[in-house]
Amino acid sequence: KQNSDDDSQYRFEVENQDGTKLKIDPEDNKNLVVAMSLHQKGLKMLDKGESEMASKFLLESDISFQKVQDTGLLERIDNYARLCLDIMWCFLKLKKFDELTIH
Repeated sequence: KQNSDDDSQYRFEVENQDGTKLKIDPEDNKNLVVAMSLHQKGLKMLDKGESEMASKFLLESDISFQKVQDTGLLERIDNYARLCLDIMWCFLKLKKFDELTIH
């Protein structure tokens, strides 16, 4: 069955550590998928030694995470905290020490 809903392409399920599925608003779901995808792309760039390009993906991921309306959701998943650590690591590699105090 073809679904005409554009948001269906972003649908995924999130579970807490106990395996309980979390209910997520469709727009938050979309923002999480985009944020996590950009984060993974940034990590791949870091692995390749392309820190400058990685920083762009990581910062875009941060913007997508910040669009999530349910801030409690970000506290229940570890992805956002991991992104923040990866951004700091990337800035350290780039020797952008002034950026460390901003984020």
